[in-house]
Amino acid sequence: MAAPRKDQDPSITIQTDSDNMSQVELDANMRTRMTVARKRRAAQVRRYQKEKTRTVILAPSYQSYWGRVMVVSINGAVVSVPVDGQPYEVPETFACEIDRRRVAADKIELNAKNAAEVSRNRDEQGSPGRLVPRGSAL
Repeated sequence: MAAPRKDQDPSITIQTDSDNMSQVELDANMRTRMTVARKRRAAQVRRYQKEKTRTVILAPSYQSYWGRVMVVSINGAVVSVPVDGQPYEVPETFACEIDRRRVAADKIELNAKNAAEVSRNRDEQGSPGRLVPRGSAL
């Protein structure tokens, strides 16, 4: 059992699996966990490979957001799609994520465009209230 920490009540102790395991057992346990994780990831990748594919096209104008290649990682499976205006077939799950990112980039562009049009950024109906002289109470 682990010794109590100085900042804790002496009657409360923290025990971990490593307290009763040798370094060899810890290493074997970690290798087992890593093997299980790799197998799960490989199964997930196979599932994505079997999915229906969809064509995606990323225009070169998006390079300012993602560079020359958009990397999409879902559950350990990675798809890299060049941002060059050419069509590419990707699994449906990844295509949805690519579309979501593209819509987010389009919103950023639209907001920047609207903010840049200063001549249109004015109140069309005017102020309905009256002007109050400086220093006077409302």
